[in-house]
Amino acid sequence: MRQRMTEIKQEEEERRWSVEGLARFVEILRNHNQDIDNLYNVILAELIKYLKANQGSLFVLNAESDEDSYLSMVACYAYDRRKFLSKRVEPGEGLVGQVYLEKESIYLTDIPADHIQITSGLGASGPRCLLIVPLKVNEQIFGVVEIASFTPLLPYQRDFIEKLGESIAATISSAKINERNKSLLELSQQQTAIMREQEEEMRQNLEELSATQEQMQRRMDESLSIQRELDARMQVLSKVALLTESDLYGSITYVNDKFCEVSGWSQQEVLGKPHSILRHPDNPKEFYKEMWATIKNGRMWQGRFPNRAKDGSTYWVDSAIAPVMDQTGKPHKYIGIRFDVTDQVNKEKELEELLNEMQQNREELLAQEEELRQNLEEIIATQEELHRQLNESQRLQREATAREKVFNLTTILSEADAYGTIIYVNDKLCEVSKYSREELIGKPHSIFRDPQMPKALFRLMWSTIKKGEAFRGIIKNRAKDGTHYWVDAVISPVLNEEGKPGKYIGTRYVIPDDTLAEMLFNRMIEELEIHSQEKY
Repeated sequence: MRQRMTEIKQEEEERRWSVEGLARFVEILRNHNQDIDNLYNVILAELIKYLKANQGSLFVLNAESDEDSYLSMVACYAYDRRKFLSKRVEPGEGLVGQVYLEKESIYLTDIPADHIQITSGLGASGPRCLLIVPLKVNEQIFGVVEIASFTPLLPYQRDFIEKLGESIAATISSAKINERNKSLLELSQQQTAIMREQEEEMRQNLEELSATQEQMQRRMDESLSIQRELDARMQVLSKVALLTESDLYGSITYVNDKFCEVSGWSQQEVLGKPHSILRHPDNPKEFYKEMWATIKNGRMWQGRFPNRAKDGSTYWVDSAIAPVMDQTGKPHKYIGIRFDVTDQVNKEKELEELLNEMQQNREELLAQEEELRQNLEEIIATQEELHRQLNESQRLQREATAREKVFNLTTILSEADAYGTIIYVNDKLCEVSKYSREELIGKPHSIFRDPQMPKALFRLMWSTIKKGEAFRGIIKNRAKDGTHYWVDAVISPVLNEEGKPGKYIGTRYVIPDDTLAEMLFNRMIEELEIHSQEKY
């Protein structure tokens, strides 16, 4: 009985030692988790002292990629002193690397002579036992802790270290998540500022273009037909784009519907084929060599050239081809955006012939020729400005992929079926409308309708999108709490195999300034009324 009571007392002391130790280290983890580098040193030093060991090292997993994962020494403590050492251990390398791979602890009392590299200034005798424990949570390894001691580590001490390893691993996981979230937040703020600057620049460009067009209209009363041709060309340049993607060898991996419409090729006929299927015989080989040399070096290439359609006819394109870089900074595919400028090329040829004819009759048409020359210079200048804006638009489109994650933070997005029933909303819509996702899914879009909005506007919207066309307008919506908010909305149909709308995708940008929103709304209503008068 005396022996049993002694054993019970010993077990109680061991249990109290473990419980007090875990509580002590949980407090340390809680108080130092803001500075992860300091936490590593504090937790290792306190652990060595608490165990009355003489040496210890803490390794943390660095996983920059699936191919480059290794353990890095972040803290080292020996003989009551912090040691400033650095070490990199690959998975499977040495005892530490073996523990990382097998996810199981190792306890040795026969330590290899070359394993411990730290010795005291008072002597060179090494520790008699070594314990290496993985820091894991739910079978996921975040690091490894190594403890060396002159005295054997008892089973209850080893169990204590393994339990503590779970808490350390959870703290490391939380700290890394916090660092990643902080980086993402900073990136989001930077990109938001850039988008605001670009929006202001585009607004100024639109204002300058509008002023230029008004001035041209006053000066080109006698050249009305040329002005109409220019307006039609501007509409084509701003709304029509041929989009393709290809792999590193130039094989086509994607084309859009406009490409098929212009080239005459179907998607099934061109996917997997080289871009040379479109090559026009008039283009010299040096032309393509220069283009490939540019994009293979990671630069964007721009140019105008003729292509050959399926039926052998020729069509002209203004093209911008850009490489998409992988993580190593090398191209892994190419994206091409082209604008069909065949009509423009033909008109330019006609215009050139007209100028030649006017030059021949210069003596009779000198006054008219001077005025026409000035008009042509203004047209060319406007075209150059449009090309510059189109190139800028192409650059922004290439950046769209990189901003996909930011899109959901700044843009209201929803999807509806063919009957207008909501089937998807993003977090931004829930935030602005104050409805939860569960409250919106399955409801009609009229749940957002403000009673002050005219019904004719929504009839126009539905008639537009049911025809397969996109609708854009300024709309006043109502939130769940009865408040209102203004949005700049774009609603576009997604056509099914029969060419009919199968669902609708809506994007909206909140207009925080009510005065500006009402001004834009009134201007839109006036334009719709003018359009209605011209139509009927």
